[in-house]
Order: sequence, then structure tokens, then C-alpha cells
Amino acid sequence: MVAGEKIETREERIPLWKLKLDPTNVRFSHLPGPLSDKELEDEIWKENETRDLMKSIQAAKGLIEPPFVMEGDGYYIIKEGNRRVVALRKLKEAVDNGEIDDFPASYFDKIPCEIIPKKIDPIRMDIMLAVWHVSGKKEWDALNKASHIFKMHRDKGLTYDIIAEYIGVSKSTIKRALLAYEECQRFLKKYPNDPVGIKRFTYFDEFFKKSYLVQKATVDRSFRDKFMEWLAAGKFRTHRDVRVLPDILEDTDATKELEKGTIEDALNTLYRKYPDRGDPLWETIASAVEVLRSMPRSEVKAILEDQAKRHLFSNLVSEVDTLKAELNRIRNGRSSKLK
Repeated sequence: MVAGEKIETREERIPLWKLKLDPTNVRFSHLPGPLSDKELEDEIWKENETRDLMKSIQAAKGLIEPPFVMEGDGYYIIKEGNRRVVALRKLKEAVDNGEIDDFPASYFDKIPCEIIPKKIDPIRMDIMLAVWHVSGKKEWDALNKASHIFKMHRDKGLTYDIIAEYIGVSKSTIKRALLAYEECQRFLKKYPNDPVGIKRFTYFDEFFKKSYLVQKATVDRSFRDKFMEWLAAGKFRTHRDVRVLPDILEDTDATKELEKGTIEDALNTLYRKYPDRGDPLWETIASAVEVLRSMPRSEVKAILEDQAKRHLFSNLVSEVDTLKAELNRIRNGRSSKLK
């Protein structure tokens, strides 16, 4: 059932040569097109997942799950399962060339497929793809999900509510994906020679996950351009660095270091001032201090009344005293050397 309509498919074995890769495949929407079937195959074969899938199909002696296709003029367009078909093409090629000898010569000539009716509404087809790849078990990456949602919303006119209802994600998630996708497209227009290109999407995805950054960009529109400027200048190592950007921007010294250098310089400045933010050991110590500072009166009294708790507290005090003595020895040793 898709968009309130039952979609009935029929299974049929189709010659492999009649299966054409989908030129509208959202995974390659960022590439200049249109791409030929061979160009699409080459792009898909570059992915490690395709090579792994080929090995899995070889080990399983065939497909576990058939691709979904739509009938064209003398051929079939693959709507779901492009990677599987490329893997099968490579297997057939290896069998034909004698590189694999554990399959009969005609083993991959025909493969089982689920045929989608030609009359299906394009919007329902988009929703079906979204159910498969946005919220289903064969998930696309964040960029491809956003690209497909963008297509459904802007090209097909589906509302946030409708998309959210059919693919099972929140409306806020859809809004964030669209914002990140649009900002990424704006960035690419502004910096067309950026070496990372469309994969910058992950940076914008992280940006719109942070309410501090979204609020800052809402109050000051120029902040979005500043963020793009930092991206283009290579100030971030990976998209994960965007997650710590709010901490940096809340500190004047760290922000100045980001402007002058990279996020690594900014973090070094921030962590020198606040070691508990960058080191798990000091984060634990800071948490322990806060726990002791806010310990309820009842727990303080329990130290006197409970032998096990008293013993644990005594160990804590003993370890702190030992550490203080060690620090004093180190300090005194340095003082004597200075003399």
C-alpha cells in the first residue's frame, strides 16, 4: 500500500541485457548529466558496497531479493536495485570470461524481477522510493535522502505533512533536510571549484542540527555566508567539527583563533581554558566535582551511617591527598632547581 493505493507487482524473469540503470537515480543527481547506462554502471561500480554485494551474490548463488523495475520501450528501467544489477553484470562478465567457474554459462542471462505497473502515478513512485530508501532497510545516505525529499516537495508539490506521514520521519527532520540541501546548493554556486563539492552537504546537515547555529543564522543572516567562507577556506577537518562550533563561538579567544587559523587552533585555545571539554579524564573530574558540590544532605549523613559508603569516601579522600602530596613534591623539586 503506497499513498493509499495498493501497488501490485508481478514477478518475471527478465534478460539481464534488457535491464537499464535508472538515469534519474537520486544517488547521482549531483553529477552533470544525463549519464549514459555505461557511465552510471561505472559510477556504481566505484562504490565498495557494490563489490561487496557482488561477493555476497556469488556466495549465495544468486539474488536473495529481486530488483523492482518498470517496463519501457523494449527494456526495463530499474527503480530499485541498481547496485544489484551492476553486481550481476560484473558476475556475468566474469563467468563469460572464464574468471569464475562455479556457475553455468547461462546462469545470469535472466534474473527474477518485480515489475511495477506502468500506470503508477509518479508521485506514488516517489513515495515508494522514499519508503524503501529514506525510512526503510535499504537506506540512502543523508545527501540522497535530502535530494529525494527536495524532489518530492519542490518538484511534486508534496507538503511536509504528507511526506512525513508516508515515509515515517518527523516534519522537523524533513524541514532540516531541505534547509541543508538548499544551503549546500547555494554554497556550490558560490564556490563551484570547492574540492569536496556536493559532499559538503554533511556539513550543512550538522549545521542545522545545532539550535545555537540556527538561531545565530536567524538573527544574523550574514552568519550563513561566514560559515560558507570557513568551509571554503578548509577550516574544518570533517563535518563532525561543526558539532563543536557552538562551543567555539561562545568563547571570544577561540573564535579569534578560528578566524586566524583552523578549528584545530580554536579547539586548542578552548581546551586550554576549559580542559574538561576536550579530555575525557578532566571531563570526569569536573563531573565528580559537580556531584560532590550538589550532594544532597541525606547522602552526606549517609557517609557517617553507612560503613560501605564511608569506606568509599575515605578512599576518595586518600587518593586526593596522595595526588596533592605528589603535586607538592613536583612543585618543590622545580623550586629547588630554580635556586
